[in-house]
Amino acid sequence: ITHTPGAVNVTVSVAQDVHTFSGSLNLNYTVSPEGTATSVAFQTNGATTTLTATLKTDLGTPLQIAGDPATVTFTLGLATCSATTTSSVATCSVQTPAGNATTTLTATLANGVNFTGSSDSKPVTLLPTTTLSYTGATSVDYHDLAVLSAKLVDANGAPLAHQWVTFTLGTQSCTVLTDSRGVATTVLLILQNAGTYQLNVGFAGSASYPASHTSTPFTVTREEAKIYPLLSGPVLDDNSIDLSALLLEDGVLPIPNRTVTLSLGAAHCTATTNWLGLATCSVGHIATLGPTTSSATFAGDQ
Repeated sequence: ITHTPGAVNVTVSVAQDVHTFSGSLNLNYTVSPEGTATSVAFQTNGATTTLTATLKTDLGTPLQIAGDPATVTFTLGLATCSATTTSSVATCSVQTPAGNATTTLTATLANGVNFTGSSDSKPVTLLPTTTLSYTGATSVDYHDLAVLSAKLVDANGAPLAHQWVTFTLGTQSCTVLTDSRGVATTVLLILQNAGTYQLNVGFAGSASYPASHTSTPFTVTREEAKIYPLLSGPVLDDNSIDLSALLLEDGVLPIPNRTVTLSLGAAHCTATTNWLGLATCSVGHIATLGPTTSSATFAGDQ
């Protein structure tokens, strides 16, 4: 019977043959909605848990619901989600709940046009909670190395070893494993512009432990730059005099692609440092002979 549930007329007709006359009989027949049985299951994948309901008829065959979508509502502890499906399987995902306790997983199939609703429940043991604490640097100069570290423990404070922890600062991130102490440590070359950021540290969770997260303000300060004018001693007054200077990070590493101002007395010129941190430009004829000062200036990045 594929007719929509409700009262229908059924006509039984008998064709005439050599033994009988033709005739017909009208009956009132009631089509009832299909009975259903719902079976619920779950699969934890770290931070999220996938909930699945398998929908069958009361005879145990897959529920045929084409053209009559089924809506299933799931609850797992305080978490809830719903899914609408045109097949005999409905799924949705919730954030993995945590806590040293047992909760109830329930899937409820709402009544459809052609089928009745049903539900299924089962107890679920929650994963033990985890705590992530940041223990690393909170300030560093631009283009310097920062030591980032965090400790991951379970609900009893015991360290969780061999778990992946991700550090994210601005557009930079790295993922490392915790050691036997539950500590994840990495060294990151800071490439974010000077300013205050939020350093996010996350444990995505596993089959045995739920996700956890922490964050802390992180300050990137301007790198120390030193500039060294390279002109010294007497120079010969000419139509032009070449000036040069070296711009270094912490007095060691070249700083390229920066504009510096080079001066000889009242005369000055500007130049851009190359990959060696070297800037070179020329000034014109010096009208006044005698002692003067050679200097180089870098205004810094804003």
